Amino acid sequence: GSNFGSGAELRLTFSTSNGPNVLGCAPFTYVSSSYLMCTLSAVVNVGTLSGKLTVCGGPSNTVVYGVVPAPVVDADYSNVTTLSLPTIPISGSNFPLNLANLQSIVLTSVANGATIACTRATVSRTKLTCAVTTMVLPRGLITAVVTAFNGASNSAVVANVPEPVLNENLNVVPSNTTTLTITGMWLPPTTAGALGVTLTSSAGTSIGCSSYAFPSSTTMTCTLNAVIPVGTLSATLLVPGAVSNTVVVAVVAAPVIYENTSPLNPYSTVVVTGANLPGSSVTTQLVLTHTAITGVTCTTLARNSPSQMTCTFNKQLPPGVLTAYIVVPGYADMSSAVTIGIVYVPEFTANSSLISSTPTTINVVGKYFPVSPATYTAFTLSFAASPITKTCSSLTVVNSTLMTCTIASTNLPFPVGAVLGQLTMTGASAGPGAFSVVSGPLVNQSLVSIPSNQLTLNILGSFLPVAPAPANLTITSSSGIDMPCSTVNRVSGAQIQCTQTSYLPIGNVSASISTFAGFVSTPVIIGVVLAPVIDFNSGSIGPSTTTLRINGTNFPVSTATGNVTIVSSSNVTVACQPTTLVSATQINCGFASLLPIGTLTARITTKGGSSNNVTVAIVPAPVVFENTVLILPNVVRVLTLNGTNMPVWPQTPTVVISSTGGGPSQPCTGVTMVSTAQLTCTINTTLLSPGNLTATVNVLGGSSKPSVVLILVAAGFVVVQPDTTVYSTTLTTLTIRGVGFGSVGNTNVSLTSSFSPRPNATIVSVDSTTIVLALVPSTLQPGTLSAVVNVAGILGMASSNLTVIARFDTGFKVNATRGSSQVGSFSFLNETFTNADPRWVLDPGYWSIGPAVAASCDVGTDPAQDHTSDGSNFIAGVSIGVCTDPYYENYEYIYSPAVNGHWASGSMTLLFYRWLGADYWPMFEAAVEVWDLGSQQWLPLYVNPEDQLVEDTEWVLESYPLDA
Repeated sequence: GSNFGSGAELRLTFSTSNGPNVLGCAPFTYVSSSYLMCTLSAVVNVGTLSGKLTVCGGPSNTVVYGVVPAPVVDADYSNVTTLSLPTIPISGSNFPLNLANLQSIVLTSVANGATIACTRATVSRTKLTCAVTTMVLPRGLITAVVTAFNGASNSAVVANVPEPVLNENLNVVPSNTTTLTITGMWLPPTTAGALGVTLTSSAGTSIGCSSYAFPSSTTMTCTLNAVIPVGTLSATLLVPGAVSNTVVVAVVAAPVIYENTSPLNPYSTVVVTGANLPGSSVTTQLVLTHTAITGVTCTTLARNSPSQMTCTFNKQLPPGVLTAYIVVPGYADMSSAVTIGIVYVPEFTANSSLISSTPTTINVVGKYFPVSPATYTAFTLSFAASPITKTCSSLTVVNSTLMTCTIASTNLPFPVGAVLGQLTMTGASAGPGAFSVVSGPLVNQSLVSIPSNQLTLNILGSFLPVAPAPANLTITSSSGIDMPCSTVNRVSGAQIQCTQTSYLPIGNVSASISTFAGFVSTPVIIGVVLAPVIDFNSGSIGPSTTTLRINGTNFPVSTATGNVTIVSSSNVTVACQPTTLVSATQINCGFASLLPIGTLTARITTKGGSSNNVTVAIVPAPVVFENTVLILPNVVRVLTLNGTNMPVWPQTPTVVISSTGGGPSQPCTGVTMVSTAQLTCTINTTLLSPGNLTATVNVLGGSSKPSVVLILVAAGFVVVQPDTTVYSTTLTTLTIRGVGFGSVGNTNVSLTSSFSPRPNATIVSVDSTTIVLALVPSTLQPGTLSAVVNVAGILGMASSNLTVIARFDTGFKVNATRGSSQVGSFSFLNETFTNADPRWVLDPGYWSIGPAVAASCDVGTDPAQDHTSDGSNFIAGVSIGVCTDPYYENYEYIYSPAVNGHWASGSMTLLFYRWLGADYWPMFEAAVEVWDLGSQQWLPLYVNPEDQLVEDTEWVLESYPLDA
C-alpha cells in the first residue's frame, strides 16, 4: 500500500469468509513505506481473504487480497494398464502441494459401489497418483473424490477396468490333452480375480478345469479333468462384475489312418500312420480285417505319437491284405477303412554275380522275406545244369531282402551254372527262382617277374576250389618244360600255392584248374621267368686279373641252373673257374690263367634259355714307358721296363728288343714280372745294331706298342744326352750325361751359349758316362747352354754333336691365375692340355683329354670351362661331361711323362687344379700317386676321404711335396 511508517506501532489482521474471523501475522515484517510482509498464523480455508492495517492514527481501509478455491478432479475413461495393484493417475486442479493438506482420495466402483483403497503417492497442483492396495479391481468405471484442507472436489471418472476378452484358437489338439492354454486380454492377475471357466464341447459335453492359473494378463492355463471329445471346444471366463466373450479355444480333429501297401512282417507288428490319432489315455479300438483269415486283432495297441500307432497281432498272418479303421469316444462315425500293410509272397532276385563251386555260405537276395525262420517249412537248392538238389544246414534271415544259407561240406561241390531256390512257407510257396551262378575257377593273369629259383608259385584268382572238392592244377612253361607241382596248398578261395621240385625255366608260366564236373579253366599266364641280363661294362682290367665281377639282373642263384661263358675279341674262350653266384644281380668269375688282350664278352646259359652277349670288360695291351738312356755295345745288362697293364702270372710274357739301326730283333731273356707296372729281363747288346732300341711285350691275344727303352751308341762314338732341364742362374755344378767319354786327361768340353758372354766352366771329374763341370754363377744368364765333348783316342779325336745340356732362368711363374711368382723354382713339367705332351698315357676306358663340358650328377658336377686362360678349354678328366658309372670298380689311371728330378735343388712340388666329384670311399676312389724309382713302386699322395663326399664347385689348387 502506501504511508506505512516504520516506527509506528503497526498491527496487520486478516479475516476469511469461511473460517476464523481474524488471522494474525506471525511474524510481521516492515519492508518499506509501501511494502509489508505477513506470515499467516493459520491455514486459509476455501473462500475470500480480506485484510486491514491498524496504526496509531487509526485503521486502514479493508481490502480483499485473494480467493482460495476447492480441488477439481478431471474425468478420464482410460483403461488401467495392469489389473494387479495398479497405480491410477488423477488429473485436475487446485490440489495442495503439501501431502499433509491432502486429507483423502476416495475411489469408488461404478459397477458395484465398492470403495477401493489407495495410498497417495505423488501430488502437484494438477496431478496426483493413487497406488491401489486391493489385489483385484472390480470391472468397469472407477470415480474419484479428492478432499483437501480447503474442501472436497467433485466426483469424476478416473479409470476403466475392462472386461476380459478370450481369443479364438482353431489349432488341433489331441483328445487326451491334459493342459489347455487359452489366450486373450485383460485376464485377471490371479485366480482370486476369476469366478470360474466354462468349457463346452461341440457335442454339448461340459468339461471342467480341475485347476487353472493366470501366468499373465494375456494367458491362462486350464488343467482338464476329462478327455476332450472330437469336435470344437468353447470357453467362457467369469470374473467379478463381468463375463468374457465365448469363443472356440481348441479343436479335436477326427482320427485319420493313411494307406500303406508296404510289405508286412507276417508274425510281428504293424505300424499304423495317420493324423489326429488319440492318446493312450483315450479308449481306442483299431479294427483289423485280413483278406485271407478272420479274427485278427491287436493284442496291444500303443500310441507312439499323434501320427503313429503300433498294433501287435494276435496270430501269424498268411500272404494277403490287412485293412483297419479306428473308433474313438465322442466321435459317432468310425474312420475310413484303409490298407495298412500287405504280406507278400517272397520273391527271388536274379543275381548274375559268381560264387565258388565250394561255398560255405550263399547269400539269397530277394524281397518280402519274413524275418522269422519259423515261417518257413523248407528251402531247397537246385541247379540248372544238374538234377541234384541240396539243402541248407541252417537258414538265417538277415532282413526282408537277404537270407544266408549255410552249406555243409557234405553237400559240396556245386556244379557250374545257375543256382535255383524254392522256399516253402506257411500258406504259400516261393520259387523256384535263380538267385546266383556257380563259377568255374578263374585264374588272374599276371606278368610279374618270377625268379628262377622261386620254388613256390602263388596262383591268384577267384572261385578257386576248396578241399574236399576234387581239382587238378596244371602248370606249364612257354619253353615247353613240364612243371608239375609236388604239393598244392589252397590258402583261400583267391589263392593257391604250387610247390616246384626244380628251378623254373625261362619263359611264361601258365596255370589252369579243372574241377570234378569236367570244367577246365583257360590257361592263364601267372608270371614270367626272365632271362638273365648282363650289364654292359667297358672297364679295363689287367691280363693278370683273377676275379671279374659281372653285374646284371635275373641271375640264377645256383651254378646248377646256369653257367657263364666268356669269349675274347680274339675268339679265345676264357673259363670261369670258379663261378660264384653272389646274388640275382652279381656273378663273380674266377680266372686260372692270363686273360687275352681285347674285349671280353659274357653270356649266362640257364634252364630254358640264355642271357644276352654283352661286353663285361676290356683287357688293354701292355704299355711300356719310353726311356732314352744311352748305352754302349758289347754289354750284357738287365733291362727294367716300366709301364702299365703288365701281366703278373706264372705264365710270363715274351719281350722282343729291336733296333732302329737295322738288324734282327732279339729276345729279352729271363723275364721277371715285378708288378703290373714293371718287369725285368736280360739283353745282350752285342747282338743289336746301334740306334734306338724298342721293346715289345707280347701277351695272349696281343702285344704292346714298340717303345724306345735304350739308345745304343756304336763303339768309338761320343754321344751327349740332351737335357733341357731348367736350372737357376745360381747353379755352380752341372753334370753332362752320355757315352764314350774318356778321362780328365783326354777329354775336353767346348761350350756354346745362347747368351753372351759364354760362361766359364772347368772339368771336375770324368768317367765313361758322366762329366761334372764347375760353373761360375756370375757368368750365367737366362738361355740355353750346349756342349761338344772331345775325346782323344788311339785313332784320333772323337767328338760329339753340339747338344743342349741345360737351360737357365732366374725363375718361373706357376701356370695358374691363383699362382704367384715363385722365384728360384723351376718347372720340370708344365701342361695345359691345349697341345698335350704325347708322352701322357691314358688307360683305356673313361679317361680322356678334351674340351670341358658341363654336367650335373648325383655326386658333383663337371665344369663348363677349364682354368687356363688360353681359350682352348682343354682338360684331362674322367667321363668329361658325363656321369661316371657308380658300379665300375676297376682302376683307371692317367700317367704323366717321366720327370727327371735328379738335379733338382731343394724340394719338388706337384701342383695342379682339380674339379672332383667323388662318393664316399670305398664306394668311389680318387687317388694321386707318384712313382718312386728307388723303391720301384707307386706311392700315394691323395685318396678321397671315407667319411664325406667330395663335391667341388670350382677349380681347386692342389699342392703335394715330392721331397721323399
